[in-house]
Amino acid sequence: AKISPEVLRSVRVSGIERLQHCIDINGRHFEHLL
Repeated sequence: AKISPEVLRSVRVSGIERLQHCIDINGRHFEHLL
């Protein structure tokens, strides 16, 4: 199965948002907030 550029873009954006959440709360547990 081929991964489209759009899927990669979506994964990258969501990953960046998750990292930003982690930074915002100083690395505490945050999965339940997403």
